[in-house]
Amino acid sequence: MELRRIDKLKDFKQLAPIWDNLLAKSGVDNFFLCFDWLFTWWKVFGAKGQLMILLCIDGETTLGIAPLCIRKYRLDGLLPYNVLSFLGEGLSDYADFIVCDRREEVLKLFLQEVRRLRRHWHKLSLVNFPENSPNFQFCEARLRALLGKLEPFEEVPCPFVTLKGEWEDYYHTLSKSLRQDIRTQHNKLKREGISFEFVRKSVIDELELGKIANIHMKKLKYLVSKGRGNRSNMFQNPIAMSFLEEVLPVLNHSGKIDFAYISFDGEIAAYVLGFKHNRIHYFWNTGYTPQFSNFSPGKILLYYLIEHHFRSGYWELDFLRVREEYKTKWATGERFNHGIVIKNYKYLYPRMVNKLIGLREIFRSVN
Repeated sequence: MELRRIDKLKDFKQLAPIWDNLLAKSGVDNFFLCFDWLFTWWKVFGAKGQLMILLCIDGETTLGIAPLCIRKYRLDGLLPYNVLSFLGEGLSDYADFIVCDRREEVLKLFLQEVRRLRRHWHKLSLVNFPENSPNFQFCEARLRALLGKLEPFEEVPCPFVTLKGEWEDYYHTLSKSLRQDIRTQHNKLKREGISFEFVRKSVIDELELGKIANIHMKKLKYLVSKGRGNRSNMFQNPIAMSFLEEVLPVLNHSGKIDFAYISFDGEIAAYVLGFKHNRIHYFWNTGYTPQFSNFSPGKILLYYLIEHHFRSGYWELDFLRVREEYKTKWATGERFNHGIVIKNYKYLYPRMVNKLIGLREIFRSVN
């Protein structure tokens, strides 16, 4: 077996024919490891980083892919700080190594290379291994042996809905108060003469993207008016918007989009921009129009979306990272993402910078 390193975008693009085939056999097959998502992420966000994909090859056969990169920051705008991480960090809810055969041998080679590259990174941050990852435990133990102490990592809850059985049986397991509120909001809409429609689409166009971006701007203004305007969202970030404008047409073409919304009198009241992969709905981004908040449009949308997926042969709706109250009301279970974080203290400069960061964190915690 030998390792091959991919560090140029044109070489990354050449992996398209094999990437998703390997992923399908890897035991970690999820939407956020698909080629189109990660290639576009690097294409848009990679300008200030270094591509570091590793291939494990035996003869003519590729056994595994390590989808890695070095992201380059400047602390306080001055000190260079390099973080070795998975591709997709920030926008991806799951990440992992893609290995389809001879798992431990392949992972050993990948992790030895991570250690060999230690002069190039100041922190290793391999986060969002899904709970069912076949790689995490081996990687955690091996990296502890190779590199020493691991930094604390708080596991991230990921609620989900199992879409097995009958919709009616599932619906009656929900709390009485939730079911009552859904009935109440339907009656209120009818009483006030507001027409509503549930729409689900396998594509999203530029106009619809503009509409959901506008919803978030309206919500931000609403939060400011309530004294809670310190939240940011990706629709304020020009680079993140560029990513969406680039990746959504690609996902439209590949059939990965799962976009749904509720409209009140022809205006989008709440939406979900999700993705579909292997009969799983990935509930990635959602929002509602503040003027309709009294009608609980998010609840009504989830009611129709989950019903649709029950009746359409989906296996699961994955709410993805972070436990939020509205998710737990619908969820049938919860998994946890794991992570491996190691600071580089071997060489002088990273040791100095990491100690400086540690002192700053202590100072902030006592002030």
